[in-house]
Amino acid sequence: MRSFGQSWRTLKNKVQTAASGIVRIRSSKLTAYRALKAQANKNPGNDEIRLEQAQAAADLILELMLPDMERAMTLYRDLEKLAAACPDEAEIRHRLARSAFNLVNHLRWSDIESARALYGELKALAVAHPSESEIRKYQARAAVNLNSDLGRTDVPSARVIYEELVGLAKAHPNESELRLAHAMAASNLVIDHTPDDKAHPDDDDLSFAFAKTTFDLIDSLATTDVAEAQALYRELKALAEADPNDGEIRARQMKAAACLVNGLRSNDMMGARI
Repeated sequence: MRSFGQSWRTLKNKVQTAASGIVRIRSSKLTAYRALKAQANKNPGNDEIRLEQAQAAADLILELMLPDMERAMTLYRDLEKLAAACPDEAEIRHRLARSAFNLVNHLRWSDIESARALYGELKALAVAHPSESEIRKYQARAAVNLNSDLGRTDVPSARVIYEELVGLAKAHPNESELRLAHAMAASNLVIDHTPDDKAHPDDDDLSFAFAKTTFDLIDSLATTDVAEAQALYRELKALAEADPNDGEIRARQMKAAACLVNGLRSNDMMGARI
């Protein structure tokens, strides 16, 4: 019968072997990417090779973000140069936009300023190519995530990003993903203006939001910036009314309403009847 020490050493060796295997695979992928990049440079007129390079770069960026952000950013800059060198290749720009979104989504947890800078680059890319809704989609997604994080620590900056998102949705009324992003950002800001941390449900399920409101009615909430929350809620409500067939927007409205009612309940019972 093996001792615990023997079992632990065996497990440790297996983990180390697996980790070494992952590193070798990653190294092989990088070597393959460099070969593909060299091939693309030798054949500048071959669109297929350039698109393969762009896809490989995007995939590696996603894979390397966590273990090696510096290398992921180097690959991102490679992809950025490739997109600039191929202005007629929308697919390469779309992979650049997707990679920018992925990087923003990762960096916002550890380096919010770098995340905001990359968001600015993504926004500029969308402005430079107004006919490409795919880029706007990734800009909107990045805006929602940044808005959510900044709403807890830097409300003025969150509001700036929110207004950009509102403008984007209004400028492209036929793009449903932008309307949904607007709704999500509005509900996040309403919740962040609600006076109690308990009014921040992580679950998007509508029944959860209603149940949480019932439980939170037990507690008395202090007032912070409820007037701002009400104004944002009215925007969200108007958005839901303008698109009555979008269940996700209505769900966001009701989730925000649940949180806002909590904030108003003990201080403004008439206002709570929203």
